[in-house]
Amino acid sequence: MNFNEKLLNLRKNAGMSQDVLAEKLGVTRQAVSKWELGTAMPETENIIKISKIYDVEVDWLLNHKVLPETIYFEKKTIFNISWFIIYIIMTGILLGSLMFFAINIARGITYSIRPLSWLTVSEYFQTSAYYRGRRFLFKALFYGIIAKVSFEIMKFIRIKGE
Repeated sequence: MNFNEKLLNLRKNAGMSQDVLAEKLGVTRQAVSKWELGTAMPETENIIKISKIYDVEVDWLLNHKVLPETIYFEKKTIFNISWFIIYIIMTGILLGSLMFFAINIARGITYSIRPLSWLTVSEYFQTSAYYRGRRFLFKALFYGIIAKVSFEIMKFIRIKGE
């Protein structure tokens, strides 16, 4: 593959017209056309600009080395998509863990205040068992006992205070 064929392929793969490339390089469209036809070669400065625009090596443009199978534009797109997916996953994990901790903190505050409320033991046991579920039955029993003890202490203090 010669320089002219490489330039033509790079320009078409990037979806550029000759006018757009000529404008970026500061030359006329006819100059770009001559380069692609192989009737003229660009100056060294323009070759360097072309390599930067298409993000290829100058050596590759001038020599007959073959580019790897995948084109750089595809690599860049795949790279961006993979980072986007990683960001979505990390955001989901972060939001999920924040929600988990917020719910557990709220439950902890609710259950730490519950034994101090003036519910009857049976009401407290029912609400505690309802919220905690069967697998937390021992904790619910423990909170029920704390509620009963604190209720009896408060009742004793009221009777003593009268």
